[in-house]
Amino acid sequence: MVRSTWVAALATGMLLALTACSQVPATPAIPAMPAPTTVAATVAATMTATAVATTTPGLASTVPPTVPARPAFMTPTPVMIREDFEERLHQDGFTVERLSEAAQPYLRVFGARLRLSGGSLTQPVEFQSYSYADPALAADDAARVQHDTSVRWTEPDGRGRGMSVAWVAPPHFFHRDGVLVLYVGSDEALLALLTRLLGPQFAGR
Repeated sequence: MVRSTWVAALATGMLLALTACSQVPATPAIPAMPAPTTVAATVAATMTATAVATTTPGLASTVPPTVPARPAFMTPTPVMIREDFEERLHQDGFTVERLSEAAQPYLRVFGARLRLSGGSLTQPVEFQSYSYADPALAADDAARVQHDTSVRWTEPDGRGRGMSVAWVAPPHFFHRDGVLVLYVGSDEALLALLTRLLGPQFAGR
């Protein structure tokens, strides 16, 4: 009798223990880490998405667009002055000698009397070259010389002035930017050279 009671009590205790264990909440499962290739693919996808988001519309990649070259009509053209003119003569194989200062009463700057030799010239020739820091002033002085080489201009006070020059040989006036050239003579090689460098004469005989 006693042994039966003891066995019944033991069975009851074991049943209670099993019931208590079944009521303990289960430990949540730890998610598995993604494989290395999956992580790399995720990072690459994120970088690609960021790159696409920052891509400039209309461009094929995220590389900044190249700044376009300035159109030719916007490129400043250097203004020719007497030093540039003389350098061009040297580059073309001519020898340039400065003989003295030159002046004309209707021109508002002093110039230089030059002797040119060599190159395509068969003999040395002389002419006057005037350099202007302001090309607008050079153009205004050139406008004083008429096509027939007579000279007319207006003084600041409004008075008109004019003169006729007795040339010892045919005069030829050339002008480009800040350079004004006066050649009195008829050397065809020099005339062709001045026309090539400065353009056609604007006054002369």
